[in-house]
Amino acid sequence: TPPISPFVKAPINGIGRCVPSNPTMSNWPMARFNDNSDVPRVSSDIFITFDDGHLNNITYALPQLEKYGMKANLIATIGLEQDEISYIKKILPQKECEIMDADVVSDIIVTSEFVVIVRAGALNQADIGLLYDYYKEIAPFSETVIFLGSIAIPTELKNHIMVYKDFDSLRDNLKYILLSAYRKQKKSENFSVTLANAIMILSSIRKKPYITSAELAEKLELSQRSVQRYIETLRVAGEWIEYDTEHKGWHLQVGKSVLWGDFDEE
Repeated sequence: TPPISPFVKAPINGIGRCVPSNPTMSNWPMARFNDNSDVPRVSSDIFITFDDGHLNNITYALPQLEKYGMKANLIATIGLEQDEISYIKKILPQKECEIMDADVVSDIIVTSEFVVIVRAGALNQADIGLLYDYYKEIAPFSETVIFLGSIAIPTELKNHIMVYKDFDSLRDNLKYILLSAYRKQKKSENFSVTLANAIMILSSIRKKPYITSAELAEKLELSQRSVQRYIETLRVAGEWIEYDTEHKGWHLQVGKSVLWGDFDEE
């Protein structure tokens, strides 16, 4: 499946981490899910990451998370005191949100979160540099990033990272910041789902000429009217999608897609 984004969220493929409810992620060993090596056994919870930003993360994984009530909205913290984390838990914008208290910056880099709160004094210069390099690579990014402490933010990140001198100075604004970040994430998710649906419809028509609106609607769990709207949007974007009255289905003229780059191969 082609990635939605060229940026790789997690540099280590096929690796996940099992965690209990309370301890931090870094207190538990990494577990390779693609072999039979020593996978840690836990009584209840499991933490799952989806790497590389593939289209099927949204079209297949997200509906399953929602079906079983699994939380996919993380607030990542590093270096915070327990009472500060407890305060954040009291003002979470939604019950579906969860806090991930990390020990190492790699936990933040490999995990998708909508808010990141970092106490700069808890990190060494190498770790801070690693975070800076990561955020420079993906800027502008959707997550809200907050640093606590006296720290020099690189010029190219000053418009993307908030800085507060300590947690107390952040406290009064934090509830609003979390709510705003949550709403921002939801808008981003809605856009991603819309984009994913359009790509799936285009891919289906390209792969199976004369596929019907009913088949597309069943495949994507949409109404037939919604499918037709997506097709019209794809037409506006330059796709030569036509309805064949004889076969009663949709197909690409000359069987090639503009957005898929089929004409670039000529």
